[in-house]
Amino acid sequence: MADSKRKIDNHSLNANNQTLEIFSLIWLDANTVAKDIQAAEQKLRSVINQLKKFQDVAQCQKYIEERSNNERLLVIVSGRLGREIVPIIHKLRPVISIYVYCMDKKSNEEWASKFSKVKAVVVQFDKLIARIETDFKVHQVVEEPFSINFFSTNTGVGKSTGGINGKFAFYQILMDCLLRLKSTDKDTKELIDCCKQQYEGNSSDMRIIDEFEKNYSPDKALWWYTRQSFFYKTLNAVLRIENIHMIFLFRAYIADIHRLLEKHQDKSPVRVFRCQLMSTDELETLKQNQGQFISINSFFSTSTDYQQALSFFNKSGVKDGLEQVLFNIDADPKMVITKPFANIIAHSEFAHESEVLFMLGAIFRVKRIIRSSEDKLWIIRMGLCHEDEHDLKEVLTDMKKDLGSGETNLRTLGKILWKMGKFDLSEKYFIRLLNELSSNDPLHEDLYQDLADLASQVGDYDKSVQWKKKLWAFRNPNVPSVPVKNDEPTSDMDFGQLSPSYMYSIIFKEILMELEMDDRQSMKEFVVYCRDRGQDVRGELMNFQKEYRHRSPLWWYSQSMPLYGTVNRALRLFDVELLMKVGFFIRDLHHQLENLHREQFTMTREPFTVYRGQVLAENDIGNLIKMKDGLISFNSFFSASKLSFINNVIYYSQRGPK
Repeated sequence: MADSKRKIDNHSLNANNQTLEIFSLIWLDANTVAKDIQAAEQKLRSVINQLKKFQDVAQCQKYIEERSNNERLLVIVSGRLGREIVPIIHKLRPVISIYVYCMDKKSNEEWASKFSKVKAVVVQFDKLIARIETDFKVHQVVEEPFSINFFSTNTGVGKSTGGINGKFAFYQILMDCLLRLKSTDKDTKELIDCCKQQYEGNSSDMRIIDEFEKNYSPDKALWWYTRQSFFYKTLNAVLRIENIHMIFLFRAYIADIHRLLEKHQDKSPVRVFRCQLMSTDELETLKQNQGQFISINSFFSTSTDYQQALSFFNKSGVKDGLEQVLFNIDADPKMVITKPFANIIAHSEFAHESEVLFMLGAIFRVKRIIRSSEDKLWIIRMGLCHEDEHDLKEVLTDMKKDLGSGETNLRTLGKILWKMGKFDLSEKYFIRLLNELSSNDPLHEDLYQDLADLASQVGDYDKSVQWKKKLWAFRNPNVPSVPVKNDEPTSDMDFGQLSPSYMYSIIFKEILMELEMDDRQSMKEFVVYCRDRGQDVRGELMNFQKEYRHRSPLWWYSQSMPLYGTVNRALRLFDVELLMKVGFFIRDLHHQLENLHREQFTMTREPFTVYRGQVLAENDIGNLIKMKDGLISFNSFFSASKLSFINNVIYYSQRGPK
């Protein structure tokens, strides 16, 4: 038990195994380890925190080629090494800008001019910093990955939670859950610690993190979001790459932004614009979804100024393999239910920019995609929608019923992630909640059951056994004795010593009760099994197949035919293959007994004694004597009688135990 408890307490949700920014700097130079470049590193990290240094072309190339298409790399190369690597990496999607930092500007400009992503050839470090800083401001507008989910009305899946529509719906439900999940001081501390770990050694951002920790207030959330700092860069990154745990830690600040957008919601319809560089594949996906819905998984920044939006394209230039896309969006506040939008010019650090910000998860309909002959760019016309539009409402309503109204908790979050197939995260939030509960909180029971079921679903039966043990111990805190294996009793046994075979059998039977199988096919397999073993001498099984649904399971169980013996043999021997064949009958008999118990329990709640005649070996009798005041468990159905007549003993001993 102590080991299991320790395991729970040590479960970590640390998000720092993943970079918390989209943009990174790569520096390839044979002299990047020299001591005199430490000051240079500080200046570079004040612009883009993530900095990776290389001296070897092959290692640098390998690292860049392994980056995902959602990452954005600005690469600094020396003149000599740049000649080798630039032709190789130039067409890779993550690489957005290349800078040649060298001593011979003229000779390096000759080869560099052939590559459009080479933005500058410089010999002075301050000029390199200035150019990267200028370009980075544009990159943040046009180069950030566009994280969207699609909802298609043509899939024919209706309310299905699978596939494309399922991802769309689950993201909406997940964000709804997170916004209603109360944040704690522990969450805030974990977020700050994560950021400090990410920005360790970056003196400028560490100062801002300290300022944020001391001075943040909810009414300043929009100001912090528009400020060029760790807050904007980290929040945007985790939303776009869907780092769910970091979104969980940021949820209080996301909720603050949501409240401010609601408070300052535009009262009149607006038309806004957004420029974006997209790959051909990304654009093609949007073309295929004309007339459909999309949800944007991050805060969506737009401008009311058409020319200002276009100006970012002029600054970024044309790049190989990328398309210039302008979003032309009509937004009517009447469409807003839970995803507000507002002009944030009065709340922004940059008061001169006419920015309209949409809440993350905002839903739009892609109306039309056309090519502009004048500007040589693609124009995507969209309209803001709300989730109560017919097609969306159909898929979201049932899921929101499960979520309920009011405050949510970590168990709710874990359940949603479970349904999304994110089993590891689901487990971690269940455990996180366990660690927050008092020792006698009844929610332990639900969480232990959830964790056991989750472990079973992913095939980790050892872990499921451990959670079942905890569940049993919580339900029976004062019981000193428990069953160990099969039908053998035990006493004075700590629950942690339960045999795995016993626990596996319990778990398997629970799974068997919940399986959705083709009962007709299972029945056929059962009949074939019995006939292959010569157990249908009187031809009863044909009648069994025809008449099974016309009689009750208890009636069939009481008949002298192969069913009775096969079911109990499978249960006692824990024959998994055979249990799958007779599972249909075990489920039916269980449900009938459950209903009978419920009916009879309403009529009388008085305890009563039953009797069972049984032939036992001497060692079995000895074990039972030792078990006085202990517990035993039977692996099969157990027949008994309220009558204690001796002829019952004879009857049972002749027939054999059920």
